[in-house]
Amino acid sequence: AAPCPAMDADTTGWVRTRIKADRHNHFSLRVPSRYSLRKRELSGEDYDRGEVLLASWTYPMEALSPSQPPSPSIAVWSGHDLGFPTLALSATSHQEATKECRLPGYSGQLISFAVVDSARATEYYVAAYWTVSPGLWLRAVGFGPDNLLTSELGRVFTTFESSH
Repeated sequence: AAPCPAMDADTTGWVRTRIKADRHNHFSLRVPSRYSLRKRELSGEDYDRGEVLLASWTYPMEALSPSQPPSPSIAVWSGHDLGFPTLALSATSHQEATKECRLPGYSGQLISFAVVDSARATEYYVAAYWTVSPGLWLRAVGFGPDNLLTSELGRVFTTFESSH
């Protein structure tokens, strides 16, 4: 994939959160301060099990109607599988407007797309993965009810930093 276009966003007010990816590696992301963090405390055995949810963030929004998608959110997990996370789609939905690019540094990829469903409002997603160390990858997905919020979540993924 081509490099991701420069995402010029002022992230000054964003909060950088450092999270343990496994027994030896950490990563961090900058997330807008209005998102609430739910970080998991894990033991060494948790990291040996395969895919492990490491952290998630939610942006509290009131739904205007039952057909409106849920509030924007981000989830990050570690595992031994390389590639984008997968989503289960209903029989009445389809994916469109897919864009893929290479994140700067850290062997990462980013993809954004919309899920259109005749029974619900269109949902917007951004997903990413990064190589942390040989055999260990981080995968993330962000969701938003509109393309503007999803674009912001894409900028969150460009703030990824890894440390050992």
